[in-house]
Amino acid sequence: MGLLDRRREREAAATAARRFDVRAATLEQPVGTLSGGNQQKVLLARYLLEPPALLILDEPTRGVDVGARAEIYELITASASRGSR
Repeated sequence: MGLLDRRREREAAATAARRFDVRAATLEQPVGTLSGGNQQKVLLARYLLEPPALLILDEPTRGVDVGARAEIYELITASASRGSR
């Protein structure tokens, strides 16, 4: 009866978590309790699920460990190859 479809919302969150390799105990885990790299990936997932025409990123890997940094740059590169600028 509400404006949000909770089932579709959970499915989208699960898909994004898999696609962006977000490592969390559950989908309900608060973003603020995740590691810095996973927090960054959650933000990227939020903005890259529907590739924008233009995305401006300022230090997208600041404070992130080397492993997560490589993953984040791969996600950005993949988004750019799909048409985002």
